[in-house]
Order: sequence, then structure tokens, then C-alpha cells
Amino acid sequence: MGNILYTYYEIDVSDIWAYEQEQFMEGKSSREHAQKLLDLAQQYIIKKAIPLFGNSMSDNGTDSDKVYYSGKIVEYHKSLPSLEDLYRIDYFFHKYDCYDYNHEVILKFKDQDFPFFFLLKLRQYDENLFELNNFLKFQLKKSFNRNAAKFKDFLSIVLSDREGFLNENIKALISKFINEKLEREKLIKTEKTIVKDKSPRKKEPESIKQPPTVWQLALYYVYIISSNEHKSIDQIAKTRKDAFAILAAKHEISAKSFEQHFDFYYKAGNRNGKLNSEKRTIKTIMSDIQFVIDNMLSKSPKALAIAQSDLDQIKMKP
Repeated sequence: MGNILYTYYEIDVSDIWAYEQEQFMEGKSSREHAQKLLDLAQQYIIKKAIPLFGNSMSDNGTDSDKVYYSGKIVEYHKSLPSLEDLYRIDYFFHKYDCYDYNHEVILKFKDQDFPFFFLLKLRQYDENLFELNNFLKFQLKKSFNRNAAKFKDFLSIVLSDREGFLNENIKALISKFINEKLEREKLIKTEKTIVKDKSPRKKEPESIKQPPTVWQLALYYVYIISSNEHKSIDQIAKTRKDAFAILAAKHEISAKSFEQHFDFYYKAGNRNGKLNSEKRTIKTIMSDIQFVIDNMLSKSPKALAIAQSDLDQIKMKP
């Protein structure tokens, strides 16, 4: 097939016409298809191309120009009754202007008949499957702005191919191409998400750190109770800042913020609503911790499990 430009990837009416012209003349295309292509090709050439010459050649040209123009007009009108004759000549007339089928006319995705001409370009690769991928890459970039999902939707329509222009090899390679592109896009998005998630986060300034949660304070109680250094309320009060510092570091929160909010949450966990250090014992403090766990940690299963586990370990101590 001498009229195939495999490495020319544009949807060009002149390129497609040259191939389809040969197909029809060799009896490989139906008359219905040939007529449809002829009508559409002329429509887009008139819309997007410049005439080779017009009736000004007859009105204002030399004698030889007038003879040439008249000869073309006569030849074209003689060809009108025969579709085969219209395919043999490389020109047509419209309102006294002569247009050439070989004039470059590039179609864009927004053109109404882009899918039809795209399909006809695809079938050229039946005889050179090795170049098909390059054509698809070019069109994905130029006509679809690298949008693989949009390209896939478009190709699903093209591949329906009700007229049977495409063989199974072409269809299989097209499906493989677009599926690989979509999988690669998913992989890239996943990698970007992972990279984003693993990127180091800026450490929050001390002043804007979140106040401690109830379960963190409950664990503070657990820490105090389980510490061998703290056997009484008086001892707890004396070493409170040390305990805050240790626990704050453990939970990566502000020790100062922890200390400021401690009494508020302590009262919230105290069934009596009062903070009476002199009368509190390890047993009553543990009871208050249990109250906090039962009534204030229920919305956080993870926090509840951590606090309850630590409390149970304390209860098992002699």
C-alpha cells in the first residue's frame, strides 16, 4: 500500500483520503462508506482549506488560464455521475472554486467527525502494528492532553467499530496500550501519595500544641500510681512537675500545656467534682481513673484499651 504514512500521526483529511481512495478503487471499501467519506472530506476541506483557484482565473486570467479552468470544470462535471470517477480525480469544485484533496486539513478533537476520521487512521496500522503505539502516544498527548481516562472513553466508542474497519490485532493492542497507561497513572498517584505522607512534618511551636486528651491524663494518673517513688498524695504533689515532664515527653506534647490543663481534667474525672488531696488514697485515685475510662474514653477504643490495660496492670500489683 503505497499511500500510507505510518509515521505521520495527525488526523489529516488528505492523508486519510489518499489511503481510502486506494481502498475504494481496489474494491476493498463499500460504496456507502466511499460516499460518506467523499462528502465529509469535501466539507472539511471547504471549511479549513484555501481553494487552488477560483473563477477569477476564468474572468481575469490569461487565455491558457481560461482554457485550464474550463477544462477542469468540464472534467469535474463529467465525473459527477460516477463515484469511481470522483475518486480518480484529486479535486472538486464548490461555488466555482476548485479545491484539492491533497491539501493538509488537520482535524481536532472538537471537530464533530473526529472519531470517524480517527477510526480510518487507525485502520492504516493494520499493515504496520509496530507503529501503532507511537500513533496512540501522539494522540494521547495532542488531542487528549495526556488524559488517559478521557482517551479510554473515546477509544471505547471507536472500538465498537460497527462497520468492521479494525481487525482484532489492532483492537487488542489499543486495549493493552490504554490499560497500561491507566495502571501507570494509578501507580504514579500512589507513589505521590506515599511520598507526601512520608515527607517530614514541621514541628509545631510550643504555643500551638494541642492540649492533652483525657486518656493521656488518665495515663498520667497511672504513671503516678505505678511509680515506686510516689506512695502518697504529698509525694505526688512534690514531684508533679517531674512527672509531667516525663509523661509529656512520652506523648510528645507540651509539658506546660499538660500541667495547665491537669486540674481541669482531674476534676472532670472526679465523681465528687472536687479536688481534695488530703483525703485521697491510691485506691480512690484508681477509682477516679476508672471513672474517666468508663465515662470519657468510650469514644476512642484505642485510648480506652491503652488506659484500661495500664490500669489492669496496676491492679495486679501486690
